[in-house]
Amino acid sequence: MGDELHEFSGVHVGYHQTRSEISRFTKDQIDGEKNFFKADYSGRDFSHADLSRALFAEANLTGAKFGMANLIEANFEKANLAEAELSYSKLLWTHMHSANLTSAILAGANLTGMHAVVAIFHDANLESANLTGTDLTKANLAGANLTGANLTEARLGGVVLNGTNLRYAKMPDGRIHD
Repeated sequence: MGDELHEFSGVHVGYHQTRSEISRFTKDQIDGEKNFFKADYSGRDFSHADLSRALFAEANLTGAKFGMANLIEANFEKANLAEAELSYSKLLWTHMHSANLTSAILAGANLTGMHAVVAIFHDANLESANLTGTDLTKANLAGANLTGANLTEARLGGVVLNGTNLRYAKMPDGRIHD
């Protein structure tokens, strides 16, 4: 099958395989209001899903896959997204306060306006990510890869940057880090 979208209780899921091969969620595992509060969806595949405005607060999403998903205005407060795959996903105006994104992959993701105060991005891959206007106050970015990331107008007060790769990143003041 090609790139098709299917709807499960108001959530659109795209996939490249047959229905029998889907390891994603089913109609019985998700409600129409996109409420995943304190749920355990570790390792689940939400790739290409429309989860805009979904509530993932305090959820366990360790190793979950959100590649190319629409997560605009979703709430991940205190969620565990360690080792999650979020490449090229849309995370505009997403709430990530105190979320754990240790070793998460966010390469090419659009994080414009994200609120990630005190979030943990230790060893995360944010290569070429768009972090324009993001609030990263007191976030831990130690060891993270921000090569080519756009940090224009990002708030970085108190951020931990030990070992962070900022090569070619566009800094809050508009200059390119070399």
